[in-house]
Amino acid sequence: EILEVGELGGAASESHRLEVMAVLRILAARDVSSILVEGGSTLIGSFVDCDLADEIRLYIAPMLIGGESPGWVGGRGLGRLTDATRFTILTHEILGPDLAITALRKR
Repeated sequence: EILEVGELGGAASESHRLEVMAVLRILAARDVSSILVEGGSTLIGSFVDCDLADEIRLYIAPMLIGGESPGWVGGRGLGRLTDATRFTILTHEILGPDLAITALRKR
């Protein structure tokens, strides 16, 4: 099922960004227990900031872009490397010129 932003009621903030926990409460009320999040660094960073990343599927292309483009994870960031969320790589696969990695969070 695909939900439109307008169907999420009060989940949007004044800045017109969706509030992650509000969206998850709405989805839970619809008996949704697992979601796939595809997005840019702001959206992914929101889930990381809320400690909600359990699995990642990362696609890496062998190219350098440079400039001031954002990384693949935004959010608050960490002050110390020891506070980083750790993952265990389950699979890796070459897809044409790209590398696909699937990893589960270490708990």
